[in-house]
Amino acid sequence: LYRARKAELALGQIEEAIKLNPRVRVLYHTKGVVLALLAQSTESLDLARRRLVQSEHAYRQAMAMYERDEYSYQGLATLYLDWAKRVGEKEAAEYIQKSEEVISEGLRKVRVRDGLLIVSSEVERWLGNEPSRIQALERAVYESPGSIVARYLLGRLYRRTSQPQKAIEVLEPV
Repeated sequence: LYRARKAELALGQIEEAIKLNPRVRVLYHTKGVVLALLAQSTESLDLARRRLVQSEHAYRQAMAMYERDEYSYQGLATLYLDWAKRVGEKEAAEYIQKSEEVISEGLRKVRVRDGLLIVSSEVERWLGNEPSRIQALERAVYESPGSIVARYLLGRLYRRTSQPQKAIEVLEPV
């Protein structure tokens, strides 16, 4: 239902699943993902803001159940970044800061960090900070050499910045 962009129906299903077993962490993560889609796709800013808060709460519940849940940190950081892109400049700065705080907290707690570093590179891209963006992706590849996504994004960035040899080197292992 989520992939079919039927977020309201997906939300109903995930809430039913949580009623069946409220101790399954991944259900709260999934609820956060669905609510994040609703926060971005709802036209009314007031209703979207309500979905934003609900999504944040769902991700926080998942993190409370397991503080090393890299997917929930990544989802929450992405939620804040996407919201920053949607709202005005003053509020955007606040949500970029929140995104960076979640990324920093997650980097201290989780074992697999490449997803958080990729979100960090997306924040830097949105801010127009290419050196920090490259640095975040290089760190993601260094810390998770088997991460195909991090290698792909870094290789693509190297290619776009006219560094084909570096692109080859980073992509060669995969």
